Amino acid sequence: MLNQDVTGVRPVDIHAHFFPQAYLDVLAEEGPRFNVEYRAAEEGFYIKTDARFQGPLPYRVVDLKKRIADMDAQGTAVQAMSLTGPMAYWGDEEVSHKLTRAWNDAASAAHVQYPTRLLGLLTLPMLFPDRAIDELNRASKLPGIRGVYMGTNINHRDLDDPLFEPIFARIEALDLPIFLHPLQVVGGQRTAPFYLSNMLSFPFDTAIAACHLIFGGVLDRHPKLQFSLPHGGGVLLMLMGRIDHGSAVRPEIEKLRLPRPPSKYLQLEIRHGVRDRRSGRRAHHDRERLLPRHGVRKARAFSGSGKYNERATKDDLRRQCRTNPQALTKQQALAAVPPRIGLRRVPSE
Repeated sequence: MLNQDVTGVRPVDIHAHFFPQAYLDVLAEEGPRFNVEYRAAEEGFYIKTDARFQGPLPYRVVDLKKRIADMDAQGTAVQAMSLTGPMAYWGDEEVSHKLTRAWNDAASAAHVQYPTRLLGLLTLPMLFPDRAIDELNRASKLPGIRGVYMGTNINHRDLDDPLFEPIFARIEALDLPIFLHPLQVVGGQRTAPFYLSNMLSFPFDTAIAACHLIFGGVLDRHPKLQFSLPHGGGVLLMLMGRIDHGSAVRPEIEKLRLPRPPSKYLQLEIRHGVRDRRSGRRAHHDRERLLPRHGVRKARAFSGSGKYNERATKDDLRRQCRTNPQALTKQQALAAVPPRIGLRRVPSE
């Protein structure tokens, strides 16, 4: 596979965080009464909440011209941009909605400015279902919006919480993919040192979210919903044998009468979760095949950079191919990151 010519393959980054100035302005204005602080400094900006301290964050996550320049330098064709912590789950109903509107409008405006390069995954005030559905109906019609972005939990409420049912029903009706991201992760003080909260807690929280979607019945109640799990699915694949076995022998799970083993809910192709508005279809690719979209006839590989200071460059790619070539498929070699793992209910065999 790696000996095949990959010249002309155009990577699409589906894990690209974006802090528009409009969102930061709302955060600065409304944050103090919720113990949320925003501070701009020469070296970058800082965000502090009860759950997390971030900074200095580079201004290039705000500046669209620098973003496009970075994409050009890295060989990235398109980014599907998303918010990241502290998201919009920390304020009251009005502030949460204000934050999401600011981000969604800014993401759409970025697409209008760079229509062939930037897309957006809308964010929602998830703790307030009526507001979330209103914003979903509004923002899903904005130019460049192609999916939904949410945390692996919402203020420590897992995704099978009944509060989120009407939101998932509406997302399913709109046929929008959902991209998850770890937020308020497990581990607490034990994973505070050594960047363990990112290296360990993030992949575990992703697996926990997936299990709640399966065992909590979300995927069976909403069979058309599709979730994309970041960071290669976290530890989910490594533990899937254990999870399948537990579902067969543990009375807590047996009583749920799942229609299939947990592993059968996984889709192991790389899927970008970006919908073509003209055809209404979601293009996707697996290890052997890439489907075109937006009229581009060259193949594309789908990757995730996460943060600007952790992006894989072309030199990183070549180095990884030299040191561990057997670990990479053709598309993963282009991306130099693990694939996204799709999660949805699939028909019984």
